[in-house]
Amino acid sequence: MRTAIAARFPSILVAVAGIAASLAACGTPPPSLTFTPVPTSGSASTPGPATPAPSVPVTPGTASSSPAALFPDARHAVLAFSGTYQAELLVVSASGSVSQDLGAAHSYTWHVVPDCGAKSCADHATSTSNATFTLTYSHGEFDGTGRGISRCVSQSGHAGPDFRTTLKIALQPATSATPITSLVGAEALTASGGCSGSKASGTEVIQYMLTRTGN
Repeated sequence: MRTAIAARFPSILVAVAGIAASLAACGTPPPSLTFTPVPTSGSASTPGPATPAPSVPVTPGTASSSPAALFPDARHAVLAFSGTYQAELLVVSASGSVSQDLGAAHSYTWHVVPDCGAKSCADHATSTSNATFTLTYSHGEFDGTGRGISRCVSQSGHAGPDFRTTLKIALQPATSATPITSLVGAEALTASGGCSGSKASGTEVIQYMLTRTGN
C-alpha cells in the first residue's frame, strides 16, 4: 500500500512531512507519529513487519496531482464525502513512547456526516478507533484535525492505561464522483503518553486508504 499511495498521490507524501515539520517548528520533537487506538468490536490491530519503514511526507493544503479529483467547490466536495467507509491504516513512522507500533496495520470503520451552513461546510467523521475528525475541502484535498483516546493492549490481551492523541490528517479523493468511493492520504498523530508505561510523548505517521461501503 505504501508504494501505491506514493505513486498515485505524491503530494500526499509531501503532506506527512509538512505536518512533522510544523510540529517541530512549534517546539515539539520531530514526529515519529504512532497510533495505538482502542480496539473495539469489529476492528482489528495486527502487528506488521519489524523492519524500519520510511518516513513519508503529508502536508495539509497540498493541491491534488489529479485534475479528475477536483470538485467545483468545497460544498460539492463535502456533500460527496459521506456515508460509511472502511479505513485501512499502516504505521510508516513511529517514535517516542509509541515507537513499538512501527509497521502495524489497523482496520477501522468511519462514519462521515456533512455539516453545511450558509457560510461554511465541513465533514464530521467518527471512527471505531474512538477518534473523531473535522475535515474541510480545498484544492482537491480534505484536510482536518482530530483527537482520540488510545489504550495499550498486549498480545496476551492485557489493557494498559489510556492516553490522549491529537491528529492531523490529509485525504485525497480518487475522482470527483458523487458519492466519493475511495480516498488515500496520511495522518500525523501525537500521543501524550504511550505503551512504554511512561508519560513521555510520542509521534506517528500513518498511511490511510478509505473505501466506501455504504450510507
